[in-house]
Amino acid sequence: MASTAPDQADVDAIPRNLHSPIPSRSAFPQGKTIDSTLQNWLDSAVDRLIHAFHPERILLFGSWARGTATRRSDIDLFILWDCELPPLDRIGQVLTLLADAPYPIEAIVYTPDELSRCGDRPFIRQLLTEGLLLYERGK
Repeated sequence: MASTAPDQADVDAIPRNLHSPIPSRSAFPQGKTIDSTLQNWLDSAVDRLIHAFHPERILLFGSWARGTATRRSDIDLFILWDCELPPLDRIGQVLTLLADAPYPIEAIVYTPDELSRCGDRPFIRQLLTEGLLLYERGK
């Protein structure tokens, strides 16, 4: 069976906002907006993640990215981080850094190698194609 792992074209197709590394409120789908508390927190969180871990990419996915979030929704983040730490240690470090979140955090933290091995999973493909790019190194 042919691999369905995302190729560079799939990864390059991740939605981007050309005006800011953080999507503006108008960038969210279906005319939905992100509340100012979360917007301000995301700005700060992305800066902290960049300075602490130097990730390759940070995406917002799930209900906040789809514009269907409620006050009970968690913040779903995908972080592509090239490091040697075991998966649970990476997630623990991210969650510790983001402990001030206004909503619960769900973090998926992959290395590029893990992404290349697991990218054919439907959940990961959906995350990569529907997530909102918050940060990409070098862009």
